Amino acid sequence: NARYISSGAIVCTAPELIPGEVKITVISNGFDETAESLSFTVYPFEFIERISPSRGVISGGTSVSIVGGNYIFSSALSCSFDSVIVPASFISDSKINCFAPARLDPGVVNLKVTNNGIDFADEAVDFEYVNLPSISKIQPERGPIGVPIQVTIHGSGFLEGSTWCRVGNSAATEALVKAENLLICDIVIENSGLKEISVSTNLQNYNARSVEI
Repeated sequence: NARYISSGAIVCTAPELIPGEVKITVISNGFDETAESLSFTVYPFEFIERISPSRGVISGGTSVSIVGGNYIFSSALSCSFDSVIVPASFISDSKINCFAPARLDPGVVNLKVTNNGIDFADEAVDFEYVNLPSISKIQPERGPIGVPIQVTIHGSGFLEGSTWCRVGNSAATEALVKAENLLICDIVIENSGLKEISVSTNLQNYNARSVEI
């Protein structure tokens, strides 16, 4: 059945259909069908298998890669972080990308996807919002060049089993987190001068502190 809105608009709920193209016509009195028709595309429900990273900062902007299936190239392709909907970039029918929106407080939200901006799959995956880790102190601030140096970093927002450190833009190494405000990391300094040592809890959003080596 259709729901009347006005002389120029009605609303219909699509029944369960086989994926493909179908034609939509209107019957006004139960018998007389319109000669004109419109095409309606039916597709299988999209789904999520995994996301990377599964954590982002509350300031937003984390690029989230979503692997699953049944994605279609559409201007309405979107991601939902709880009730906040953001556009998605189509990469293939099994991969899309979304930028996580900002959130006031840390916490876990439900991440869902939609091909048409309306119908979201019931299944969701968890996406965790955290504070950007910070660095208040690095010890020692001096050491030999070209060999591993074990440094102790004081700060906040460190997560056990999911915190990395790096020098400049070099490859990140996993840190040994002793507490939420203390970690130990092995770094290698290639040459002397002012260096940025940074930490991250998702290998994407980094916070740095400059030290003179």
